Amino acid sequence: MSDSFVDDTQNGLNDAHLLNPLSLDQLIRNLENMAQTWEWLLYSSGGGLELSKCFYIIVYWKWIKGLPVMLRPSEMDHIPPIKITSGFDVSNGKFGPLTAIKPLDPIESNKSLGI
Repeated sequence: MSDSFVDDTQNGLNDAHLLNPLSLDQLIRNLENMAQTWEWLLYSSGGGLELSKCFYIIVYWKWIKGLPVMLRPSEMDHIPPIKITSGFDVSNGKFGPLTAIKPLDPIESNKSLGI
């Protein structure tokens, strides 16, 4: 038997190890897959994510006159949001409905509970 607590957990994803950087769409889809895998692992161990409390921050750079500038969420509107399921409904053999996870602006402050 084991107990685990995942409150205030942060996962990260980057492409710094790759020779060619991923596109913004590829990074977001990879992040979506990682988030869904995390939810499935938690669910299979008896837990789950409270999707209404989940969020993500994308830090993606554009270069202006040789200087890096972070893309703002309004510049990423063309990319579909991250959506994941929660739990599994044994009565119909399906995962829960897809829920959109809210993106936060990397330059805005955010206050949440935690350490």
